[in-house]
Amino acid sequence: MNDSEKQKLRFIRERYGAMIQASATQHGHRPAVVAGIMMRETEGGLSKWCNPPGPACLGDEGHGHGLMQIDDRSFADYCASPNWKDPASNIDFACGVLREKRAYLEKHFPNLPVEALERAAVAAYNCGEGNVKKELEAGKDVDALTADADYSRCALEFALAYQELLAPPAPMPVPIPASVQPQPGPQQASAGLWAGLLNLLMKIFVKQEQA
Repeated sequence: MNDSEKQKLRFIRERYGAMIQASATQHGHRPAVVAGIMMRETEGGLSKWCNPPGPACLGDEGHGHGLMQIDDRSFADYCASPNWKDPASNIDFACGVLREKRAYLEKHFPNLPVEALERAAVAAYNCGEGNVKKELEAGKDVDALTADADYSRCALEFALAYQELLAPPAPMPVPIPASVQPQPGPQQASAGLWAGLLNLLMKIFVKQEQA
């Protein structure tokens, strides 16, 4: 991941992080995953494909609406309203869509591991749950029919990087001044005293033997 992508993820965290956290939690998603999808779709409205840039961006030849690129071919009523231009509404609507796709796939594949289900749902966000179902049934990768055949992989890589941005920095070790370095305890001091005394007695005994 390059520096430009990291800067855009920081922008998403600072500008939309609270909205993402609220909606993701309500719909049962990891916030980082929602942020990763936003990064994959519009880079927080900063993508060169956004026209115009910002929360009211349009993409995919005018079909994708807003930060999360809600598609008017699937959600015509929502995209016909002005709500899609509002960041909080757009994010929340997207979280609802992702939840429905996850529920559909979980119903058809109840034994799918949690991580695999999450990735499948993210892929379905892009290409539809029906297509992902077909790929899973055929034993193919869930990204086979997604944009550039890497949608969920890319979004989850962004999610991982976003999660790392949220992690608190590791504390730096504090050096201990020499003045407070651990000193020998009473037992250690006594042991040293007895060792010195025994050594002195041995020298006296040897001198007496030699005399």
